[in-house]
Amino acid sequence: MDLVFKERFEDIFSPQNIKIYLKADIEVNVEKLSDELLRGKYIPSPLQSFELKKSNNKTREIKIATDKDKLVQKVLYEAINKFFDKQFSNRSYGYRIGKSTIKAIKRCKDFINRKYFYVFKSDIKDFFENVNHDKLINLLDRQIEDKRIIRLIVQFIKSGILKKEYFSHEIGVHQGDILSPLLSNIYLNEFDKFLESKNIEFVRYADDFVIFMQKNNKNIPEILNTFLKNIDLEISKEKSYFSDIYKGFSFLGCFFRNNNVYIDKEKLYSHIESVKELQNKELSSFLKKIENKIDGLTRYYEKVITSNQDTEYLKGVIKEIIIDRLSIELKDKSKKELKEKIKTLNLKIYDYDKLIDIAYEKNRNEIIPKEKIEKQQKTVLKNKIKSSVIVIEEFGTSLGVSKNTLVIKKRGKIAKKLPLSHIEKIIIQAKGVSISSNLIYVLQKRNISVEFIDYRYNPYAMIYGVELSYPKLSLKQFEIINSEKRIEFAREFVKAKIVNQRNYLKIMSKYHKNLKENVIKIDKIKSKIKNAKKIDELMGYEGSIANIYWNGIAKILNEKDFKRITKGATDTINSALNYGYAILYNKVQKALIKAGLGINISFLHSFEKKPVLVFDFIEQFRCVAVDKAICFSIKKSDDISVNKGMLTKEAKRRIVEEVNERLSAFYKFNGKKYSLNSIIEFQAFKLRDAILNNTKYKSFIARY
Repeated sequence: MDLVFKERFEDIFSPQNIKIYLKADIEVNVEKLSDELLRGKYIPSPLQSFELKKSNNKTREIKIATDKDKLVQKVLYEAINKFFDKQFSNRSYGYRIGKSTIKAIKRCKDFINRKYFYVFKSDIKDFFENVNHDKLINLLDRQIEDKRIIRLIVQFIKSGILKKEYFSHEIGVHQGDILSPLLSNIYLNEFDKFLESKNIEFVRYADDFVIFMQKNNKNIPEILNTFLKNIDLEISKEKSYFSDIYKGFSFLGCFFRNNNVYIDKEKLYSHIESVKELQNKELSSFLKKIENKIDGLTRYYEKVITSNQDTEYLKGVIKEIIIDRLSIELKDKSKKELKEKIKTLNLKIYDYDKLIDIAYEKNRNEIIPKEKIEKQQKTVLKNKIKSSVIVIEEFGTSLGVSKNTLVIKKRGKIAKKLPLSHIEKIIIQAKGVSISSNLIYVLQKRNISVEFIDYRYNPYAMIYGVELSYPKLSLKQFEIINSEKRIEFAREFVKAKIVNQRNYLKIMSKYHKNLKENVIKIDKIKSKIKNAKKIDELMGYEGSIANIYWNGIAKILNEKDFKRITKGATDTINSALNYGYAILYNKVQKALIKAGLGINISFLHSFEKKPVLVFDFIEQFRCVAVDKAICFSIKKSDDISVNKGMLTKEAKRRIVEEVNERLSAFYKFNGKKYSLNSIIEFQAFKLRDAILNNTKYKSFIARY
């Protein structure tokens, strides 16, 4: 039986009660307003509609109620909100007492921790525009005793909109009205009750929600729509998708993957756009609003995200927007005048004296040639890459952490201190290296891997954060290697390797005419791959093309006697290649583990007690990430050399720099440009999805 709200209209809209919610800056005759309400003479005014122009030249419609109507809605909201709120589901977090987006995000993390690994993410299509007035009124009628309250609510939801002419409002609730969030929760509480009756776990914030499952249920959309049809709603097909914690999902401005929470990229860009919209404001207002926005976003996201890298990126982009604005101000003011003006604002987040100096230099350098700017940007990128990969190769080195800083000690003395925010991975190629447990804890929180390679550059171990197991995926992999599907996956890996090698030789044939015959030979064998029915046959084609390819590399490097040696190499070229592959190997292995794949289950290579899937998957990226980098380095520099059969320290430093620069380079992928680093991760999840969903895996072929 429904609870009944029994408070009477006269008490809610008495002059004394209305005065409680009357703001000092609003001029309303409270006694007259109360009298109009109590005698049924009060009629809300139509909402005024305005078009707000945004920085991207698009417009947004704003609908505004009068101050008097807002006051009446506020009084009514405060009267009925607590009554209805106590009936709502504890999984509903939008516009509620004691609830928030932060609590909703933490509830999502709780479901993940309780092994609800599968999700269905959706929202309700055009919800606010499609609320059925009659059905909403029926819900209110069941629980509100004084029907004058219901009649007043009806007046508000049916209140029209005044643009250039009057438009009636026969369906939906007005976004922006004080009552609308509460009415929306009352309407959707029926949806929540239905989900709970079916033991479906969920988190809802207004019309945006996530369904959590321990086993994937593809019937969920049909189940939801069957019920929603009863209240004239449906889920949005465009915004609905199945996912899981390995692939990740977006909710409330955050992106969830594994046990990590990041700022959702789309939301991140919208925050940046909202800052750009402030640029036309007066400088003092512009800077104060930006500082308030950054402070609010930082406080919000630092409570929920697992790494502050996204907030640091946001601050960095906003800093560039501020510099652009300051450079405009400097066209009319001196540096000193601008610094004095900003000093009076008591701003705290940025060093504005420094930003003004940068803006001043920017104005002076506006006519710098494009080529010089690009060269400078490339130098900045290289410097960043140099500091992102730390290589430890001295016996007895110890690694620790102090205040988010990596501390490297040699013979008990501090040799280096490096900020962890700049580090992507640590490579250890030495014996007797010690690592503190505190450092390992901090590294896994920041998603920084520690990778080990032996003196011949073979990777043998890796430290990474504990990932959630995914036995179903491993079972699927076993099913495939014992079926006809295995050759399809194996063929894709081989095809990508061969096409990338062939394309590289073709590009280089512009400078080395004798490479054309190598490309022709590869093309003849390549055409046979699609018809290969057995792994041995496929490997035979791959081996034949490898000989032709390395013959081409020998021509590029002008090394007639070069032969590819994978183990025990002592010459410069093979040693450099093996070292580069070790760097790439650990990157690939980390991506596969992150995707939840069983790295000991291979499609192409023989099944062994080794991470053979890494050997499969890496084939797509060897040429693009390593071969090109090594050929470029050897041809352009004398830094790559060996001493007593081992690469010199300078050679290893240069290889790390070049390979990581290739991994940071952008390639066309899925219609956009992504770094090779990101593409490796994308491909790992694509492989995982193809295995789980029994679909075709499409390998990575570099597009230049």
